[in-house]
Order: sequence, then structure tokens, then C-alpha cells
Amino acid sequence: MTIAKQRLGIAVGAGEVRAALVDRSGKPSWTGTVRLGEHDDLESALVALLRTLPERAVLGARAAAVIGPERAQVKVLLGLPPVSDLATLGSIVRSVPQQFFLRGASSPVVTEPHRDAGGRVWCAAHERDVLVALERACREVGLALHVVLPTLTAIARRSPDGVAVWRDGHVASRLEVTSRWHAQLRRLAPGEAGDGERVEPGFDAVAAASATHRDPLSWRPAEDARQRRLRAWRTGVLAACVVLSGLASLLAPTVRVLRASERATPRIGAQSARGAELAATQRALRDVSGELDQIEQFLAARRSTVALLGAISLALPDSTAMLAFRVDSTGGAITALAPRMTDVVPALVETDQLVAPRLAGSVTRDVMSGALLERATIRFRFPAQAAAQSAASRGIQR
Repeated sequence: MTIAKQRLGIAVGAGEVRAALVDRSGKPSWTGTVRLGEHDDLESALVALLRTLPERAVLGARAAAVIGPERAQVKVLLGLPPVSDLATLGSIVRSVPQQFFLRGASSPVVTEPHRDAGGRVWCAAHERDVLVALERACREVGLALHVVLPTLTAIARRSPDGVAVWRDGHVASRLEVTSRWHAQLRRLAPGEAGDGERVEPGFDAVAAASATHRDPLSWRPAEDARQRRLRAWRTGVLAACVVLSGLASLLAPTVRVLRASERATPRIGAQSARGAELAATQRALRDVSGELDQIEQFLAARRSTVALLGAISLALPDSTAMLAFRVDSTGGAITALAPRMTDVVPALVETDQLVAPRLAGSVTRDVMSGALLERATIRFRFPAQAAAQSAASRGIQR
């Protein structure tokens, strides 16, 4: 297994920060922990943790992070206006976050809301200082932070249905997980054990490694200048590859022709004595070219089926559907479905692409979506001039 096939998860807890490299099977291949009390601030602790990653782990790696309940609030939003659009609800919450999130940083970053299966609207708010520290620490070691989730949401997304208890320092939370979502969340009182299965310490970093931007309550950082330059460089390389591929496809036939010409030159010189045969071949080629010209003229004189179909479509009355369309050398037939078939035939008389439209066979009635419609086949002929051109073309062909 190579480092490139692994994903990095970062967890910001109450008293420490954790990280885990997870392979595609979901098993951690490396874990690390740094206590916050050993460093001046959260950013320096994160940098110290990420610098302990194995060699080459940061090459092209993308990190995902989770933030614990001490610094990320997750709750059901109450008192919202009766609006079904989640984007509109998110704008309302972000405009007055203090109305919904009463504790935490003075400038919280609110995620997009999520409506669960029961119709309740959930939302999360992260402390802005924590998000800034995560972005700066990842940038310091050459990592790209692509998504951040609340720890409780990430754990629920990676846990089976049931009741789970997550402890992070002195903070304990009880989760009722249903269909990979925390249907109920409750912070346990100090000393309360909780009745659920205890989640193993460090599982938050493992759960973070598999987080994606498609997870509910996820937050994605804006691209910085380095990421924009990298994306522009990748786009430029891709465009250059496309251009080179196009040039190669255009030049390949020419190269093949030149090589074939080089190989044929000695053979042409050896056949110089057969001038008479070459001349006869040239005459035959001229004859074939003349016949090809006649064929091309014949094809150019043929009636355009597309133009005929367009003229008929324009002439048909409203609410008329063309079910079948057939043409031959003298005329054609259409099968149509209309409210009144007697209105269709006069409308076709007005077009100059055909003459003598008439009903062929009986008119039957159909019911479609509760409407009574008539179905019939209309036969028509081409104008005499077109018939004469067809006869002339057949004479040329003979």
C-alpha cells in the first residue's frame, strides 16, 4: 500500500488534537495525538501534529477535519418561517446566528441546513478561529483542507444504528443514530454514564478521514491563491494535452501520405516503361470522375427530405402530431393525430412542397389524456417539376 492511496483525518477535541491516516478499507495505518496544553495556541498544536506525519504523506494529500462539541454546535433549528427552500433558510440563519446559536465564538461560521427524514431542520456553527487555525496549519505543511464537519455528525455518518456515547475530555454526548444520522443529540451531565455504546477514543479522526463535501452540515474552505494557481496549472496542462492530441490527429494522415509516397517513388520509377498503360489508366480515371460528377449532380437534384418534413411540420395546424412519415419517388404519406382531421388536409394544400393531399383510408378516433382525437393517413404527390427532374436523373443514370 502506498501513502497516495490513504486519506488524512484531523480531529479538534476539547483538550487535544488527533490525526489518522486511513486506507481505502477504512483501517488506520497511522495515528497521532498532541495535547493543546503543550502549545501556545491551537494552530501551533495542529502544525506540530501534522509535522509528525510519515514522509511523503503530504504529497498531493487532501485533509478532512472534524470539530468537537466544545467548538462546534449542532442543533435542530426552531422558530423558522414556513420556508421549504434550505438555501433561503440558511441565509436567514446566517443573517442572525445569535438567534439560533447562543454560545460559542462571537463570529460563528454557519453551515448549510439539512432536513432529516422526519422533516426537522438541522444546522451547525463552527468557531471561526478554529477554522482559520485548521486552514493555516494545513497550508503550513503543504496539505489541502477540503472539508470540515462537526465531530458528532461525522461519527453518526460512520456508525451503525443504535445509541452511542462520545466522550471528549470532560464533555460527553449521547447520540441516537438512525440511517447514518443523529436523530437525537444530548449532552450528558457531569458524572452521567449514558446508556449507549461508548465510541472508542480516536474514532473521530478516523471518521474525519472519510468525510466528503456531500455529507450534511459540511463546510468547505474557499480556495487560496496557491490552490487557484495549482488548478490553473492543471487546467493549462490538460488544455495543452488536448491541443497536442488534436495536432497529432491532424498531422498523422499527412505523415502517413508522405511515408507512403517515399516508399512508392522507386516503384513508380520502375514502371516508367509502361507509359501507355498509365495513360489508359488515366483515361479510365477521367471516365470514372465524370461518372462520379454525374452521380453527384443526381444527388444534388434529389428532393430534400428534411426540407419537405420541415414544410409539412410548419403547415400542420396546432395540436397536430405526426406519427409516421414515408416518401417514395412520386409522393408520400403521413399518419397524423389531430382534434379534427378535416382541418389537416386544407392546411397541407397551402405548402408548395406537395400537391393533391387526400385522406387515404378511414379516420379512426383515439383518446389520449382524456382528449378525443382523430387518426388518419394522408397521401400526397410531388409537384410535376420534381417528377420531371427525377425522370431526367434516371435517364442520366442509365
